[in-house]
Amino acid sequence: MKMLDRARGFAEPLLERAQLDTGENTWSHAQAVAQILQHIGGSEAMQAASFLVYTCDHLNKPYEVISQAFDENLAGLAVETTKLMRVQRQTAAHGAYRDGAKNAIGFFARLACGDAAFGIALANPALLSRQ
Repeated sequence: MKMLDRARGFAEPLLERAQLDTGENTWSHAQAVAQILQHIGGSEAMQAASFLVYTCDHLNKPYEVISQAFDENLAGLAVETTKLMRVQRQTAAHGAYRDGAKNAIGFFARLACGDAAFGIALANPALLSRQ
């Protein structure tokens, strides 16, 4: 089974009823991110990571679980990206969410994974709703 199919199967039961802070369904958002990555030529690993990132909030030990199910690289990417997304949420909650800060998470995700589109898509759910 392909990594992307495994990631979808792993994430769907955790995400299908979850919602982002924006109210958007998390499963739908993860699918949209993966679709955008595919459209722009993102690797299968990047598409798989778009699902795994959102599972971290639903796992007690995300690094360990994702490492066992996939590999340490995807686990590290998912966990570190999730940390950055939490910082973004905290910043927004404290009213310091400015246009420059809005894209900071995308910048750090790009550094972590080497794929600019992945970071931008994860950081800006509003971009996905403009399809």
